[in-house]
Order: sequence, then structure tokens, then C-alpha cells
Amino acid sequence: PQTVAQMAVIGQRIAKAARVSGLHADGNNIAVNDGKSAFQSVVHIHLHVVPRKTGDKLSFAKGMLVRRDSDREETGQLLREALA
Repeated sequence: PQTVAQMAVIGQRIAKAARVSGLHADGNNIAVNDGKSAFQSVVHIHLHVVPRKTGDKLSFAKGMLVRRDSDREETGQLLREALA
């Protein structure tokens, strides 16, 4: 329980950074996929923070995020700066 609670605190911090950074997120999806039937694809616990924008048409289908970040490096840099 403590691990998940700490993950939630960190996830909220990252979600806030997505809103105030150059990503200009209007909202975020925050999720943990737990178990094969929930489409967990790695064997360790981790939290997904998915920045959202109104009208982005992002969908989750059969456990697969149907969108790829075209510039993961820039996204990471924007979040790191907002978290600093």
C-alpha cells in the first residue's frame, strides 16, 4: 500500500507538470495495469501518466495506447524542466 500511495503522489506531480509545461495538457489519464488480463506488459509495477488535450481523440484499445509520442526526448525535457 505504501508503494502505491507514493506512486500516486509522484503521478500527481508529473500530471501537474504536464499541465504547466510546454505540453499544455488540459488533463491526464493516470493508470496502473495490474496483471495480464489488464494488459500489463512488464513484470514490475509502474504508473502511466498520459497527458491529454481536449479533442485529442486518444483512445485505449485492447490494452494498447493508440498514439505514439513523436518526440519523446522533447516531452521528457519539458517535464523535467517543469518538475525542477
